[in-house]
Amino acid sequence: MGILSPLIASLLQAMSYTFDKAALNVRRIDWKTYTSVSFPLLMLFDALFLFIVHPAIDWGMLGGLAGIFVAVTIITGFITNTLYYRALDEDNLHELQTWGVFIAIPTLIVTSILFADERNLVVLIPALIATAAVTWSHLGRGNRLAIQPKTAAFIGWMLIATPATVGMSKVILQSWNPILLELVRDSSLALIFWVAVSKGISHVNRKAWSYLLATNMFSSAAWILYYYGYQQLGVVHTMLLFSLTPVRTYLFALVFLREKFLPRRIVAFVIVLGCIAAAQFLR
Repeated sequence: MGILSPLIASLLQAMSYTFDKAALNVRRIDWKTYTSVSFPLLMLFDALFLFIVHPAIDWGMLGGLAGIFVAVTIITGFITNTLYYRALDEDNLHELQTWGVFIAIPTLIVTSILFADERNLVVLIPALIATAAVTWSHLGRGNRLAIQPKTAAFIGWMLIATPATVGMSKVILQSWNPILLELVRDSSLALIFWVAVSKGISHVNRKAWSYLLATNMFSSAAWILYYYGYQQLGVVHTMLLFSLTPVRTYLFALVFLREKFLPRRIVAFVIVLGCIAAAQFLR
């Protein structure tokens, strides 16, 4: 699918983030209820996509370095999602998106240092510019970002975990199919969240179920396509194309969550499009 994989993934993930926040806005749905229900749903959608695509599976891949990295990313995934949804329960969606983009900057730099095939300045420079533009578009008055305590914990963890997780995922995907990887990860996380924080499904009403089904269907498809981008385009190029996600998320939040309109978000959108066009034309 080439560049379509991360572009479609970006659109689907923006839709998923919007439904995430809508679900957490439903009365009696907190991050514990959300995660304990959400990951089993992700597992079911991953299994459905595995059944439809039916990729070749070699269970021997669970061993070796890639298997160790999968186990590590499951542990980091539990911590990351716990901190993210705790913060999202307290903070605005656009603030979480801002910091997610900001963290992409050190991730891009570390990835280009560690992997020779990612050292393409024609793609890396536009990716850094696009990331910086989206970060700038989310700055508040006086170009400052007010940080909620739970958001600060999320940021601190992500600055360490994201570059490591991206690097490990790149190694894993040299032999693993993205659908299988997501199924193994989400199945493991579903079990961990259910045991660790589950409050059951008694608080989930019909409205919340509709949001949960939608967000997890979109998110499952998005991350599978995102990792296909890793395989086909590389990490840096995929992250450049995926940098459209926060701006798209803002547009959805503007329409459906009625968050405040800020012209600089549209400016950032234009800059990101220009960076993507430049990278595609020059590479």
